[in-house]
Amino acid sequence: MTPLVGEGAEKFNATDKLIGSERKYRELVENVNSVILRLDTRGHITFFNEFAEKFFGYRKEEIIGRNSVGTIIPKTESSGRDLALMMKDIIKNPGHYTKNENENIKKTGERVWLVWRNCALYDKQGKLEGILSVGNDVTDRKLKEEQLLESYQHAGTINRRISFLSELSQLIVRYKNRKKIILERMLSPLVNFSSAGFGALFKYEDVNGRALRLLSATDAKNYTPAEIRSLSAQSRELLKVLAQARSCARGYCKDLPLGKLSANKKLKYCMLLPLYLKSKPKAFIFLGFKSKPDFSNQDLEFFDVFSIYASALLTDAKIFK
Repeated sequence: MTPLVGEGAEKFNATDKLIGSERKYRELVENVNSVILRLDTRGHITFFNEFAEKFFGYRKEEIIGRNSVGTIIPKTESSGRDLALMMKDIIKNPGHYTKNENENIKKTGERVWLVWRNCALYDKQGKLEGILSVGNDVTDRKLKEEQLLESYQHAGTINRRISFLSELSQLIVRYKNRKKIILERMLSPLVNFSSAGFGALFKYEDVNGRALRLLSATDAKNYTPAEIRSLSAQSRELLKVLAQARSCARGYCKDLPLGKLSANKKLKYCMLLPLYLKSKPKAFIFLGFKSKPDFSNQDLEFFDVFSIYASALLTDAKIFK
């Protein structure tokens, strides 16, 4: 009897330890500051820990049995990535997603970012039963990364603009009497900077303030002298527009007195940069766009500064008399 009693006592102690271990494990899972959930092979949520309830705003009764996509995972990420397709791939190829980062959504609709550690669960026959996922909130880190990237991009844009203006200043020194080179090198980079579809530089001639002459264009071959003359006939109205703006004027081509300037290119929106000599508009740069561009205040400030540099360049090159 002694060996049997001893064996029974040993099993009892082992069972007691197992129950204690399960209790501690459950307490750990419920109280840890991480989202812990389990998905079946259809992507339905079968386990949702207490922290997940607090984080996502769903009670267990609301979320258990529902699909993760459409509840805590949006069908499409803000970046455009198809998360529904991603979840199907996680179930199909869990080994490829031991760690992944994606956008999630709370019950309130707030978008958040989590890093997930995923573990495939198999039955005794080696068949996939589901996925155990542990997620940690990285929304703040993601926001800081985006802000940092934006700062770098902004700094890069500023540096490129400074370099561009510096090169313009060098043109005055190097090519003081080479008008063609100056006109070509001044206009094309500006068109690239602004992402315009077309750019042209017009000069006012001293014929009752009504004549315009095309000095340079990125694609002048598509425009006939007649089209330029139709613009010249309305130059007084353009002068009024530019005089009122005192800086770059913007608007839809159909609302400005531009004649047939935008017809061939099917340009809808434009910007006019006036170039002054002694407070009088002597020329202007036309930038045409196929759709309305989204310029920031800093972009507009750059165009104004460019106009000052361009005016000085054309004056020093004796294009303005």
